[in-house]
Amino acid sequence: NDERNAKSLKERTNGAGYKDDTDYSPTIGSNPRMEAYYSFIGLHDTRYDEESKKFVPCVTDEEKHEERKKFLATMRSILPASFRIDRSLDPTIRQNIIEELQEFVGK
Repeated sequence: NDERNAKSLKERTNGAGYKDDTDYSPTIGSNPRMEAYYSFIGLHDTRYDEESKKFVPCVTDEEKHEERKKFLATMRSILPASFRIDRSLDPTIRQNIIEELQEFVGK
C-alpha cells in the first residue's frame, strides 16, 4: 500500500518525460529511407510549370532540390480531420452531431 501511494503521488509523465497537461507540439516527421527511395526513382526530376500547366523536366540540380523541398514540406503538412456520421443514427442525434461539428469547420 505504501508503494502504491508513493506511485500515485509521483508526477505522471508520458514516454518522453513531459508532465501531464503539457501543450504538446507536433513533431516534424522524417523518414530517410522514404526520402532516398523517392529521390532514387526520380520523383524530383520534374516540376510543375504554371505557364503550360504541365510537368516539365528539371533542368538544373537546383530545380530538383527545390522540388524535393516542396515535396518534403507537403509530406510534413498536417492534414485536416474528417468525420463520418452513420446514417443509421437517430435523426435527432445525427442532426445535433452535424450542427456541433459545423461550429468547428475551418477552425
